Amino acid sequence: MALWLNEAGRPMTPAAWSVVFRRASARCCALGLDLRVGPHALRHTFAVHMLSMLIREQIGSVLSDGPPDTPGSAVYRRMIGDPLQKLQRLLGHASIASTYIYLDSLEESRMLVEAAAERWGAALDGEPGDLS
Repeated sequence: MALWLNEAGRPMTPAAWSVVFRRASARCCALGLDLRVGPHALRHTFAVHMLSMLIREQIGSVLSDGPPDTPGSAVYRRMIGDPLQKLQRLLGHASIASTYIYLDSLEESRMLVEAAAERWGAALDGEPGDLS
């Protein structure tokens, strides 16, 4: 809990958090990273990683019952519905629709990894050192 307290042992103020994020962003830029750190970015990162973990956990329990049928089936809803509802509660979203945006982030991440793997595979078939 000391992480969330200031030097006087009191909760951090919004202004103090703003300074923390500004300094972290400045350190990233000084290291050559074009990265702006902020509370919303951290919340989004937490949500995407938590959703990914909850889905993996849920898939493990569902697959022990057999493979999913089609979208909308009971097994499919158990596989995808529960993790989204858990994340919705963790983030305090009033509507599950607000939580669906994190599924898009998982899909974007998957597509980025697949595109990088395809480029890497093509480079291995081409000239050495050609990863473009």
